[in-house]
Amino acid sequence: RFSACLDDTDGALKAGILADIERARGYKIRGTPTFIVNGVAHAGFLPPAGWEAILDEILAGKAAPSAPAAGDI
Repeated sequence: RFSACLDDTDGALKAGILADIERARGYKIRGTPTFIVNGVAHAGFLPPAGWEAILDEILAGKAAPSAPAAGDI
C-alpha cells in the first residue's frame, strides 16, 4: 500500500496536494504550522497562553468570524 501511494500512477495524490496548496494560497498561508480559527489565520507556534487568549475572545463573543467561514475550511 505504501509503495502504491508513492507511485501515484493516476495522479490523484498529486492533484490532491496541488488542490491543498491552492486552498492555502487563498488564505495567504505560506508555511506551517498555520491554524485557521473562526476564519482567522494564526501562523507559527502558539504557546498555550496564546491559544487561551484566542479561544477566550471567541467564547466571549469578541472575535467575529470573518470570511471564509470556519465551516468552509
